[in-house]
Amino acid sequence: MADAEPRRTSTPPAGASGVGAEAVARILDIARSQLGMQVAFLAETGPTTPDRPAPASIRFTDGPAASFPLLAGGPALDALCAHVLNAAVPAIVPDVGAEAGYPEGGDPSVGAFAAVPVTLSDGTPFGVIGALSHEPDPLLRDADAGMVRVLSRAVARLIEQHGLTAPAARQAAIARIRTILEGTGLSMVFQPIVDLDSRMTLGYEALARFGAQPERSPDRWFAEAARVDLGADLELAAIRAALSHMELLPAGAFLSVNASTPTVASPAFLAAVRGVPAGKLVV
Repeated sequence: MADAEPRRTSTPPAGASGVGAEAVARILDIARSQLGMQVAFLAETGPTTPDRPAPASIRFTDGPAASFPLLAGGPALDALCAHVLNAAVPAIVPDVGAEAGYPEGGDPSVGAFAAVPVTLSDGTPFGVIGALSHEPDPLLRDADAGMVRVLSRAVARLIEQHGLTAPAARQAAIARIRTILEGTGLSMVFQPIVDLDSRMTLGYEALARFGAQPERSPDRWFAEAARVDLGADLELAAIRAALSHMELLPAGAFLSVNASTPTVASPAFLAAVRGVPAGKLVV
């Protein structure tokens, strides 16, 4: 059973919103109390594979975390998070000793656990949210995983809204986006917009494509840029790249570009489109 007066600890990264950190702490408190377990935690890993577990770091805990050596970090935590992210172990394990999929060399103080992946809205793996108990718990049911998954989605939104990611991960994301902004890896393709009655091409929609690593869809690049406060910069880079091709458009055709409301309202956007002939640009 959970402690009557849980000891809450949290380790939000420098600069993280206090409101977001407190909200994550409350979610972990809900997870721990609803499952009747000693400790709930949020670990950050990033992408991982069965052959190469990513290093895991504990971002937040709720309850007496020191009673579980696993939560101090290291290979045991890395392996457990990798198993959860790769679905190599069930989300609900009432008795760790009876679970063949539990990673060898794990924390012997863990008798039962519940854990599910935390995935950001663009599909990027963030890590694992889970809860631990010292003793096996036969009252845990597969249905409990549904509740933990709901909390996982709530945590993912808080991470995105309040920048609750490790400084190293944030800096790596900033470096990836800045590489694009410096002119490496961004290209444009142009999709015809056709009048179905006349079958005439009226204009072209400019669509961004990214040749940089990691290989992923454009929406995930833009989502990552937004998370590190470079969303408008990346949108403007794509718009400028599209506008540089306007002279190649057939006479009478317009160019359509995509932009978020904050980007359209920015002085930088107005500067980028200034001088484009009226009727030639659709936003």
